[in-house]
Amino acid sequence: MKQPKIYSARLNAAQNSACHAMEAVSGLPPVGIEELDAGNLTPKEFWRLNLVTAHDIYVTIQNIDFPTDD
Repeated sequence: MKQPKIYSARLNAAQNSACHAMEAVSGLPPVGIEELDAGNLTPKEFWRLNLVTAHDIYVTIQNIDFPTDD
């Protein structure tokens, strides 16, 4: 069986699993891994950064004008 991906040693198994699930849904790897590993973010701050980043991306996409022939 394939070992689950470890995004950071500072995250526990469940947190690394959440990162994997987020990447599977969004197609984007988590942001802020370097800052987390350097100790500049707590795991909670790291997750919040990813939620805000995903939200900002999807709001931006939602506001793109998609021309239709209607």
